[in-house]
Amino acid sequence: MSIDIKKLVLDALKPREISIAELSKAICKIEGVDNVSINVVETDIKTETIRMIIQGNSILYEEVSKVLAENSTALKSVDEIAVSKKITPKLA
Repeated sequence: MSIDIKKLVLDALKPREISIAELSKAICKIEGVDNVSINVVETDIKTETIRMIIQGNSILYEEVSKVLAENSTALKSVDEIAVSKKITPKLA
């Protein structure tokens, strides 16, 4: 049996010089991620607060965190998560 993350809703803070297109493509390259949606919630001189919705068959949270850090994006909170259980049939 495995438990897979199917959806993450994240609140994060990123520098304005990194576009949401670049960031969403970088996250979508992660294995197990099928869709990424980013919405800019608030903007100031140097940063943007963003809300990300990440969906897929088996999202690797650690990889998402790594890509965010590589793009100088600070994760503020995980606002929603959806997981599912996959039962692997036993071979006789």
